[in-house]
Amino acid sequence: MKRFLAAALCLVLAVFALNTSAFALQGTVAFVPPDLENLVVFGDSLSDSGNVFTLYAGTNPDTEEYWQGRFSNGPVWSEVMANFMGTENTFLLTETSFMEPSRKLMVVENPPISAYATPFFFNNAFGGADTSDSYTDFGYQIDAWQAMELTIPDKTLVVVWIGGNDFLGMAPGADPNVVIGTAVQNIYDGLVDIAALGATHIAVCNLPNLGDTPRYNATPEKAAVTQLTMGFNQALAATLQLFMGNYGQVAVYPIDMFAMSEATHANPGLYGVTNLVDGALYEGETFDSADGYLYWDGVHPTKAAHEQLGAKVYGTVFIGAANANYIKTKGTTGDTIGIEGGNCDVTSVQFDAMADTANTDRPENLLYGLLDITATLDVAETEAQITIYLPNALPKGYSWHKYINGEWVDFAQVFKNTGGVEGAQISADRKQVTLYIQDNGQYDADNTVGIVQDPIGAGVLDSDKPEDASKDDACFVRSAQNGSVPAMPLILLGIFLALGLTVRRMR
Repeated sequence: MKRFLAAALCLVLAVFALNTSAFALQGTVAFVPPDLENLVVFGDSLSDSGNVFTLYAGTNPDTEEYWQGRFSNGPVWSEVMANFMGTENTFLLTETSFMEPSRKLMVVENPPISAYATPFFFNNAFGGADTSDSYTDFGYQIDAWQAMELTIPDKTLVVVWIGGNDFLGMAPGADPNVVIGTAVQNIYDGLVDIAALGATHIAVCNLPNLGDTPRYNATPEKAAVTQLTMGFNQALAATLQLFMGNYGQVAVYPIDMFAMSEATHANPGLYGVTNLVDGALYEGETFDSADGYLYWDGVHPTKAAHEQLGAKVYGTVFIGAANANYIKTKGTTGDTIGIEGGNCDVTSVQFDAMADTANTDRPENLLYGLLDITATLDVAETEAQITIYLPNALPKGYSWHKYINGEWVDFAQVFKNTGGVEGAQISADRKQVTLYIQDNGQYDADNTVGIVQDPIGAGVLDSDKPEDASKDDACFVRSAQNGSVPAMPLILLGIFLALGLTVRRMR
């Protein structure tokens, strides 16, 4: 173990000297979402939605401990991502015979007959896979496409998340420098092959902190495994920079899962986590009782964590705010939104239940649920600035509301009324909402100095519903401010009605 620790630490010192990272935050530029509709995934058990389960005829993983062949207690992030993208067809790859060539794989679920049925989700990930080209591993998964003469069509996002098993399966005495060097070279070669298959958009995930997993977080190996993870991520970042330089025609999206894992451990409430250290499976939890846990077993996330992982990938690719924390919402749409504190640290995002505001005329169709956001100010008794990044433009008829002092308030109107001192500023393209809340002011739901709490949501007010509106009518607000029915025609209509009554009385 001492030799392993020394090697790992020396490795990190050497790799950190690179001073280059594809996962570094990018500058603020106008963002145009890519036009993508298909999803192809290469990876290991973090992404596998049933390949190993199919390969072992439903016997591995054990269905009593793992949900329907996933290495978790529910759907994994790749399935969440496919749902975000609106794909309908699911293809799984698995070996059907040991005939020559031994690597021949074929589609076993909903095989395309003559062409791709789009949009589609094609999952190549196998639990236990590492970066090599051995049976079911990363290179093997790519070989399957080549053997089957498949190509990657236009409008396809390819996601690669691989590498953890190279380290979890390290032989005693193995040199971490060699393991990392081999892994990133395998990933580079795989990216080259994927580009040759036709891919023009590739997202690559780095590793979350393996030292924080239940397998290591209470052991003497924790520090060494953390440093090993960081060393791999730095080497991967340099490798991605090299790939991007050599393949400029491919759009590459680095997904910083390490930063997400660090944010989760620093502020677990940000992702709805209450237990960071234990595997829910080992604590006797059921498939449906583990949502507060980050981990299902020693290394695999829970389904609730996978929902947030899917939001991270989707948000990075399709929303593109580099500094935002991406959250899967619980409202009408269940979409991904990004949250970023400008002069504060967002520490918690909770989704209040309808029962929490049962008697408050709460709008029933809040698009993103009732977000209960808590942030700690950099400087107490100043104004918090929190930006919300939306996946789609806020529909006309919707505004940004908050529940405060026993009533619902149109917070966008507050911004106008206060000249921008407080309230919600909706961007011109209606894809960003910036909240301004004075610490301990009338719109701060928390009385602690330096902490701002803001229960909010994008929706409509019951009081603004027209009489003929149903409960789920999406156009309750019909004022000029919200871009629906202009105020002047309503005034003219009122004048005409008044004139009509006057004429009737004159008769």
